[in-house]
Amino acid sequence: SERAFELESQGFTVESDFRETGRHLRVNVELLCRMCDNIFSNVRKYADRAVPVNISCIPENGQVRIAVQNTAAPRDATVESTNIGIKTCESGAAAHGGRFTARSEDGIFTAELMLPLE
Repeated sequence: SERAFELESQGFTVESDFRETGRHLRVNVELLCRMCDNIFSNVRKYADRAVPVNISCIPENGQVRIAVQNTAAPRDATVESTNIGIKTCESGAAAHGGRFTARSEDGIFTAELMLPLE
């Protein structure tokens, strides 16, 4: 929710769905913060501010699914990325026994982090 507030203060509209898990989540806080930094840095760089960013945190089948979805802003085709942020999120999720996926379809980018609940 703190990241949603930061985006709103930077001119984004955020639609959120945060649900109680009823269980514990054991994480390395520093690593989780680094993963969130990467995800939200990409939103600030690449998202269309005219379209709401969707953020959800929902328990599912013994895991919590944290998803961030945004519409890509029109951009210069020469902008390139090393995808180091995505790689960091993938390795961070794996270190927690979870998984991270990022996909882009029809101009919609979705980052999804699945972490096990205790």
